[in-house]
Amino acid sequence: MFASYESEFTRVCMEATEKVSALERLLPGLERDAARREAEAAVEAAAEVVSQLEMEAGPDDKARVRECKSTLGQLRSKLSAARSSNRVAELQREALLQRADEPQRLEAEQQHTRLLETTSRMQRGTDKLRHACQVRHCPPAGATALFDAPSPPPPPGTQSQQALALPETRNTPGCLWLVAVETEAVGASISTDH
Repeated sequence: MFASYESEFTRVCMEATEKVSALERLLPGLERDAARREAEAAVEAAAEVVSQLEMEAGPDDKARVRECKSTLGQLRSKLSAARSSNRVAELQREALLQRADEPQRLEAEQQHTRLLETTSRMQRGTDKLRHACQVRHCPPAGATALFDAPSPPPPPGTQSQQALALPETRNTPGCLWLVAVETEAVGASISTDH
């Protein structure tokens, strides 16, 4: 089964590479938009095959799965570069640079390279953030017990800021860890007072 998925991945990757290459050559317009959608669909099909490969992989197949993931990552990078490239602007830029003298042209090329690298870094960071936001937040196993337990009373004679903040943070999922830390701190202060 793994071998059939691997051959399917090779076939889908070749199709996706062809579609991304075609996208790079097109000028903006309806044809480019259609080619972009086709290339994106082909890359997503390759990603689905990689997920199937992961499920079917045995202990001996892990290295080949990593290679497929690496290939998929490169394919996604090429697609991202092809999507963001603007063929008309590139042609205009080349025409402008041909009229410039050599030192200006070299500096413009270096600046262009730096801008492309920065854009690529920013895109990778954006992709990482987008992926991190997609991860589901599941409360820890003891969170329900923490929420169901009554709040500890503040130490005698004082109004602890932590004890006052605890009820406000109970229904905020992002504060689970904070609530646990505050509860431990309040519990510790109560036990040292007695």
